[in-house]
Amino acid sequence: MTVNPLAAAAADLNAVAAGYAPADMWRVAIELDEIPAVDGFTAEALRTYARRLEGEYPIHPSVLDALEELAVGHAQLVEMAEEVGRLFHQVHADDLRRVEAPRTGEHLWNVDGQGHGGAPAESGLCADCPADCTRRTN
Repeated sequence: MTVNPLAAAAADLNAVAAGYAPADMWRVAIELDEIPAVDGFTAEALRTYARRLEGEYPIHPSVLDALEELAVGHAQLVEMAEEVGRLFHQVHADDLRRVEAPRTGEHLWNVDGQGHGGAPAESGLCADCPADCTRRTN
């Protein structure tokens, strides 16, 4: 068991990741675009922690400098995480195009058994689906 709340939050993050399964690949695409926020929020948390220590505790400036370097390192990971999302969109471009720019009658491919090719409900691309489609938006 950890005492540091930042370490505890990181452990919780791992538990969430281990117990979570995206509903489908459309959700994976959306979520990979949000992954950079993990490192961005971690960098900001380290900076906030360092500012708090600096303002309220007799901590040596070299320790604060080291915490800032750690925060910068996490902030630099944001760019790497952004690349993961870009790579996903690149290698799955053909799959994604079917939802982003569906062909006439795309839902007739019926790749998920509901007649809409797996379009996410929030996409609103399911308007011409069968009346019993669970993702129909209008």
